[in-house]
Amino acid sequence: MISSNIGEVASIFLTAALGIPEGLVPVQLLWVNLVTDGPPATALGFNPPDKDAMKKPPRRTTVGIFIIWYTHGSFLGIDLSTDGHTLVTYNQLANWGQCSTWQNFTASPFIAGSRVITFNDPCDYFQDGKVKAMTLSL
Repeated sequence: MISSNIGEVASIFLTAALGIPEGLVPVQLLWVNLVTDGPPATALGFNPPDKDAMKKPPRRTTVGIFIIWYTHGSFLGIDLSTDGHTLVTYNQLANWGQCSTWQNFTASPFIAGSRVITFNDPCDYFQDGKVKAMTLSL
């Protein structure tokens, strides 16, 4: 449970420190805490410990995939652009709160599951349009 909670705290802290939109919303954090932490922790309580558990490297952070979705069309050979989302630079993502002052910024509609997400205001892309980035982070 400590590793899961550290990951959650690191994700929230890093997105705040980097100035990008939050990668996980409260209901996703609640889901992680209530559903995914409890049963594994209970099961692990009955298993003998692994002798090399602390020698294994940690997994990559969820903040990374959140940033990659916004800034890259593909990653490790996986095409991330099939939904048609607008790619931005890391500088734009880090300064997303100043979007209204950018010249000629538009966010094209993209597909999220079975619905198309459109934006009246291009700045909404960093709030309403982050559905897929948050899902990948989760």
